Amino acid sequence: FGANDALQAPLDLSAKDLVGTWLLEFRSPTGMDDFPERVEVVCLQLNRMGDDWPCSFEARCCLHDPDTNIFERDAAVFGSRKTSGNWRWRPPCRRKEDHGDDDDDCGLVCRFQELTGEWVHAPGPSMRFIPLEVLVASRWSPSTRPPPSEVEAF
Repeated sequence: FGANDALQAPLDLSAKDLVGTWLLEFRSPTGMDDFPERVEVVCLQLNRMGDDWPCSFEARCCLHDPDTNIFERDAAVFGSRKTSGNWRWRPPCRRKEDHGDDDDDCGLVCRFQELTGEWVHAPGPSMRFIPLEVLVASRWSPSTRPPPSEVEAF
């Protein structure tokens, strides 16, 4: 796993440059004194099969105290079992007059299928947006089947 060099020129990036396995990290405040930060780690696999762009997504969450570097597993409701769906690349706008200097809508759009029998998920598909800056900071492998030990260690 390492950086995806294609992300250095997002205007020239095509969706096929993103195929592989991504290890993503999202951090957000919890509002709790003991563990002020929630860390969500995601294994996202992006594929291409002809005209189809399938993906899989699995997330685990933990609570973190940045001062002591102590982690504690968060409630299961904040994670996501492995689910599948489709994805599309939303490239940055090429003309600044169309979009200004803000490229906040550049990134991946993933649409996941309903997980039958899952009480924590609302019925119907769900969407997840992954901004370009998260991809740039993430680890990537061109393989859609990386060694499980590397994924588990993340």
